[in-house]
Amino acid sequence: MDSTRLGDLLEQIDDRRLPIHGLVIVRNGAIVAEAYSPPFDEQLAHDIASCEKTVVSVLTGIAIDRGLLAGVDLHVADVLPETSASVSDPHKRVITLGNLLTMTAGLASNEWQPMDADNTWVQMQRSADRLKSVFDRPLIEPPGTAWSYDSGLPDVVGLMIERTSSLSLKEFALSFLFRPLQIDDLCWRGSPATGISITLTPREMAKLGSLFLDRGTWDGKRVISSAWVASSTAAHVDTRVEGNRYGNFWWIPPYGGYAAWGDGGQRIIVNPERNLVVVLTAGLGYPEMDTVPDEIMTRYVLPAAESRGRLPDNPVGLARLQALTRRLAQPHPEAVPPLPATAATVSGRAYTLPDNSIGLEGFAFHFAGQRASISLRFAGRLQEIPVGLDNLYRPTRVEPAGLTYGWMAARGRWVSRTDFTLDLLMSGLARRFDFAFDGVRVIVTYHGSRGEDEPIFGSSE
Repeated sequence: MDSTRLGDLLEQIDDRRLPIHGLVIVRNGAIVAEAYSPPFDEQLAHDIASCEKTVVSVLTGIAIDRGLLAGVDLHVADVLPETSASVSDPHKRVITLGNLLTMTAGLASNEWQPMDADNTWVQMQRSADRLKSVFDRPLIEPPGTAWSYDSGLPDVVGLMIERTSSLSLKEFALSFLFRPLQIDDLCWRGSPATGISITLTPREMAKLGSLFLDRGTWDGKRVISSAWVASSTAAHVDTRVEGNRYGNFWWIPPYGGYAAWGDGGQRIIVNPERNLVVVLTAGLGYPEMDTVPDEIMTRYVLPAAESRGRLPDNPVGLARLQALTRRLAQPHPEAVPPLPATAATVSGRAYTLPDNSIGLEGFAFHFAGQRASISLRFAGRLQEIPVGLDNLYRPTRVEPAGLTYGWMAARGRWVSRTDFTLDLLMSGLARRFDFAFDGVRVIVTYHGSRGEDEPIFGSSE
C-alpha cells in the first residue's frame, strides 16, 4: 500500500482533531497500518455498538449451517410462537427470519428520531419484555417490501438461535465463533431479552472481517459456510441512507465491499476486490459518524490500495507514517486552571435526576485541588469514575454487576463559574454532558450521538 497516502490520512485525523480512537488496516493478511489515540491502544476493548447486529448475522449463518435454523424463509412464529401468535394482526405471523435480517419486517420503527418517549428504541429499552415491545408495534408495510432500521430485530434473531440451540447466545457465540477465532477474553454483557453489548479490540474486529474476506475460514479451518458469506453480504434491499444497500445485517456501501456499522463511527469494512479489511473505532457525532468513515475509505484507503503488486520501497513515506502514528498516540495534557467557587459548593453533594432516556438516576461530583471524580448511579448502583481536569481520560473498570459497560473514562472542564462539561467514554462510546448548577438545582444536558439534546432537571433536595 502507498504509505504516503496512509500518512496523509493520519495527518488529516491529527490536524482536524477527528475523534478516531483506533484504526487497523489489513491487506493480504498483514496489518499494514495501525494507529490509536489516547486512552486507546491495541489492548483496550471498544464497544462495537451496532456492529453487534453483524455478529448476530454471522451467528445466524452458523446456526443454519448446523441445521438449527431451517433457513431465511423460516417463519419467526415457527420458532417463537409467543412473539406473534398472540398479536391481533395475523399478517405479522408471516414475518420470516430473512425479513428480520434485511430489516424488512414491516413493523413501525422510528429509532433515528429524537430520543424521547415516542422513540421505539427508547420504548424497547424501557419495556419489561423487549420482544413483545417489538411485535406489539403496528405493521405498516407488507413484510419483505421496505427497509426500516430497527434494533429490536437482531434481538428476535438472537432468541431464535437460543431457542433452537438450547444455549445462551453468548455461549453459542463463544463455542462456534469467537473461540475458533482465538478470542477467549470476550466482554459480552446482556442477552437478546435485555440487549446485547459486545466489546472487542480493533484487532479482534479485524479478525471478523478477515473471516469473511477468507470466505468463512480462519487459520485454515472452516468456521462458517462460504454460501452464507456470499448470501449475507449480497445487496438485498435499498436503504434510506443515500447510496447504501443492505444485506443480512451487513451494509453495502457505494464504494464496494460490505461493512458492519456502529453508532459513533464503529466500522468493520471488507473489500474483497482489494483483499482489504479496515477497522475503525471512533467517537464521532452526527453527521460525521456517517460521512467520515466513507471519506477515509474513498479519499485515502482505497487509493492507497490501488496497486495489485509490490510497490517500490518508500522509506520517506514509511518514516512519516510511523512518526504520525506515534504522534497520534501521544497524550496532550493541559494545565488545570483554578477551580471556581462552585466546585467546592457542589463537591460531595448527591443530585437526583428524573426519568431520562439514558437511565441515569443521579450523580455526585468530588473536587479536591487538581483531582476530580464523579459517582454515577444507574439501576440503583453507584460507579465512581476519575475525571481528568487536564484534558486526559483515565479509564477505570466498571465493577457493579449488571451495568452495561465494561469500563468508563471521563474528562471535564469548567466553562464558566457555574457550568461544567463532561466528556464520557463508556467502553469507548463517546457522550457529552453539560452541567449547569444553580444552588441545589442542576440542569444536565445530555448530547446524544445523533445531535439530539435532552435537558434533565435535577436537584439535591
